[in-house]
Amino acid sequence: MIALPAFPIVQVQQSIGQGEHKPMGNSDKDALREYVPGIYRAVGRVQLAGPFTTRGAMHVVRAEDALVLIDPFRLSSEDLEKLEAIGRPTHVIICGPTHVRHTAFYRDRYGVRVMTNRKLLSKIEIGIDAFFEEDEMLPGGLKTIEMSGTFLGETALLHEADGVLIMGDPIFNLQDEDLDLPMKLAKPFGQIPMGLSTMPKFVMADKALAAESYRKLLDYPFDKIFMSHGQPVLSDGKEKLRTLVASL
Repeated sequence: MIALPAFPIVQVQQSIGQGEHKPMGNSDKDALREYVPGIYRAVGRVQLAGPFTTRGAMHVVRAEDALVLIDPFRLSSEDLEKLEAIGRPTHVIICGPTHVRHTAFYRDRYGVRVMTNRKLLSKIEIGIDAFFEEDEMLPGGLKTIEMSGTFLGETALLHEADGVLIMGDPIFNLQDEDLDLPMKLAKPFGQIPMGLSTMPKFVMADKALAAESYRKLLDYPFDKIFMSHGQPVLSDGKEKLRTLVASL
């Protein structure tokens, strides 16, 4: 019998942001590209516990006075060229305790300012330049929405101008093409949420509080949902989320 890690997504090593910076090779469909004007997405490899890696997305938001990287991994050389053609990165936003990733690479290369939720003050090893709380406006026109009850300090970002909600771990939209070996091993045991879903309830810090946070999202104006794990929802995102929230 194979011993499976308990939901590998939550076992991301915190030290990934401070180790060697190895490029993550992308296929064409995973390469950095613009989904809506000024908002880009790329998919690469992110570290899990032990030797395992899995697919995860990072997002880039372009504004007149900022180029913001959200939960960034090390892009391939080709995608770094694309990124630099867009502009020079100015900020990194870390949405949750497991998404430090390759932040240190971008700080070393571009001198970005690193921002995260104040509740992660003692949880993230990399140096933080600025902390935020609930309902703050960040560079890139991103409003913070704290997802209490999921992971400590987990924060959603709303780009209200384009009706886009950007998530770290609270919402998944996994399809079969998104699954790598660790997830494929865990799927038969019900540990991997498929389709549009919340994070598994057994990893939530407080299920009742998390349900309130998911319901709170419906108070905000958005139509699209981008998440770290799974395919983006490019239309009717709020109504699809409303259906999901009704089952909580």
